[in-house]
Amino acid sequence: MNEPGSRSRTRTIILALGALIALNEPLLGLFTAPPAPASFGLPPLYLYVFAVWAAVILLQAAIVASADAAPRPPEIEPPEER
Repeated sequence: MNEPGSRSRTRTIILALGALIALNEPLLGLFTAPPAPASFGLPPLYLYVFAVWAAVILLQAAIVASADAAPRPPEIEPPEER
């Protein structure tokens, strides 16, 4: 049987690896190659980085919230001494 919390640990590792890939040079280079028009007064690279950053934070919050809401196995109390 899986340990409690192993699913959230796995999801956190996958999220961290996804964030590393999303914030790696090849993908960042897509937003800096041709000078693109600014949206909301910010260059596309800044918008991409902040959007990925916000998404990682929100997804991690969802992972933690689902781990807290998951049913936990009952704790076994030690027998009382007589």
